[in-house]
Amino acid sequence: ARAMQKQMKQIQKKVEKRDVSVTAADGKIEVVISGKLEVRRVILDPSLLENADKLKLQEQLKAAFNTAIQK
Repeated sequence: ARAMQKQMKQIQKKVEKRDVSVTAADGKIEVVISGKLEVRRVILDPSLLENADKLKLQEQLKAAFNTAIQK
């Protein structure tokens, strides 16, 4: 059991060091989160902000974050 706990801690440390990058909205949104679920970067294509549909943009961002968290 102790060996398993040690192995789990090692795996957890490796996961915490990794970043996950996800794109959405045909590549116009990029979200990068860490293995600790901390947001590292959010990159928006400027075209999304021109005449932006606020609700659509919010939904696209929510989808990008949820996908990154699932990965």
